Amino acid sequence: MKHNEAPNNQPMVKRSIHFTFIFGLFLVIFGPLLDVVAIETAILMFLLGIVMANLSVLAILFSQDKWRKKGIWTLILIAVIGLQWISASPFSRASFSIFYHLHKEELNEINSLLLPTSLDTRIEMGKQIQDPENQLTDEEKSRLMTLQ
Repeated sequence: MKHNEAPNNQPMVKRSIHFTFIFGLFLVIFGPLLDVVAIETAILMFLLGIVMANLSVLAILFSQDKWRKKGIWTLILIAVIGLQWISASPFSRASFSIFYHLHKEELNEINSLLLPTSLDTRIEMGKQIQDPENQLTDEEKSRLMTLQ
């Protein structure tokens, strides 16, 4: 090795780019599992995964790898896009199901309090209950606020 040449650490760099690519795709695919339970985390996972995967795939495409390897990684990307498109809806449904089973009693109690009221009664997270026709008692409103 000549004194002005850098050591060849390209295999390690390529592996880290590929790992980052796969990890980004993992975040994109499994983010919808948290849609209901932790929406902010799900959005962050999705966006971070998109950024990681896109930057990694650009690094792979502009690397000095053979076109065959670049094509394989591009096919992986296309396959994962299809997988994400197919799996997003079932994962979101699974997230709703998890949330429902974790909070079944609270949701049933909320239903029992709100079903006798009209459609004008609204509850927004962290805010007061909007009950323009005063169909709920103060105790029911207080209980609904604690159930949020």
